[in-house]
Amino acid sequence: MTKRIIILMVIASFSVLIFISGYLTLNGNYKKNIDAKDIDQQIDRITVMIIDTKQFPNGTDYSLKLNNASQYLIKQNAVYLSYPILMDNGSNSNQCKVEATGNKLDIRPNEEVMLNVFMPIENFKNNNLIDTQHPSLMIRGYLNEVKETNHFDKSWGS
Repeated sequence: MTKRIIILMVIASFSVLIFISGYLTLNGNYKKNIDAKDIDQQIDRITVMIIDTKQFPNGTDYSLKLNNASQYLIKQNAVYLSYPILMDNGSNSNQCKVEATGNKLDIRPNEEVMLNVFMPIENFKNNNLIDTQHPSLMIRGYLNEVKETNHFDKSWGS
């Protein structure tokens, strides 16, 4: 064999090894199979919190942090912020929600994602039944793959 063929074979072998190791690294950092026994515990390890709030004349801007401390990949999630509706006996959830921007389709275990929500003043202006002091957060998504059995919802607040 000539030196050129040997060099090409070595380069091809290294390319295949690099591809395989990269694939295993990217796809092996989370549990593949959903464990029904600990699913609720793992969902509890997914958090969304408000880390900064800025008031503007036309509304309020929120900076959020989504932290996936579960062992599962979060797929196609959406994060929402809303203001609770004040009731005589407490508060109730509000169907008027604003979706966060800056989200990702796939969030790996131990990954944090910074999100933004702008709540326009029109959503609560001149309505004393809206509790703007205690915003509610919600995440909807799937664990590992998009199928009905892997769907989850989690809320914080009212």
